Amino acid sequence: MRKRFFLFAASALLLAPSCSIASGGVDFPFTNNEKLPTFYRNGDLYGLEDLETPYEDTVRPILVDEITKKFERNEPVFLFIYQSRCSHCIQIHTRFTQFLFDSKIECFAFPEGVLRSQIGSLWNNYPKTQEVVELLTPSCYFLSPEGIAIDTEIRNYIDLASNFENHVKQMMNLSLVYSFSQYQPFERFLGSTKSLLYFYQDDNGEAAFHSTFIKQFEAEKVGKTVAKIDMRGFSEADKEKLVDKFGENPANRVYYVDKTKEISGGQSLSEAITEEGLLTKYYSKVIMV
Repeated sequence: MRKRFFLFAASALLLAPSCSIASGGVDFPFTNNEKLPTFYRNGDLYGLEDLETPYEDTVRPILVDEITKKFERNEPVFLFIYQSRCSHCIQIHTRFTQFLFDSKIECFAFPEGVLRSQIGSLWNNYPKTQEVVELLTPSCYFLSPEGIAIDTEIRNYIDLASNFENHVKQMMNLSLVYSFSQYQPFERFLGSTKSLLYFYQDDNGEAAFHSTFIKQFEAEKVGKTVAKIDMRGFSEADKEKLVDKFGENPANRVYYVDKTKEISGGQSLSEAITEEGLLTKYYSKVIMV
């Protein structure tokens, strides 16, 4: 059934205070409730504080084909539906940005130019989503690998970010897997906590992360920090900085970094999963965090 595009009526909203006033500040620790979906964190939000940061800099673009790839890896997707000119999207901007900064959840959105067609593709490819997902802005959903959508009901919590944050916090797990696609946020993150680092620069490298860190060691279910760094968007200058810092091209290699920024490792995945490898030691508590 085709659905009409509309903006929800202002009467359905509780009027929010000025966008210059930010509420929120909710803590989102690591959780591992097997009944709830588990999401990665968006490392590119690391160090951001400006609540006026536009949506396109805090959510990641995605298409249905990419959602399918995530489902094939058994990853749920947190999908935000918005339009930059939607008055209510503008109204909640500061509060939703506060939520993203507090949680650092990896949030995705369909590009505005293809919003209608991508919603249609989502319905066609995953018919059960049509029962929940609407062409309604703003809205956000949990999409499961089974092709089922859950409405986070953001429109019922639009008056206070903290209310929405506390509500959605009960609906999900947040892992300690941080996903980076930009150099500067990664530089700010480096040394802030003890962590394993894994770099990749193509689809095969990303697939290798999932086959080892996730399938073999269940990294998303363990309360230890891991940063996966996608180098495909790095400039040549940024890649040179990585070579200077790590002493080599770090692509497809695993490192351990402590809070003093001391870096060790530089192991391939095949080395990292051996008895004396970084992955084995990290997840067997030989490396204490």
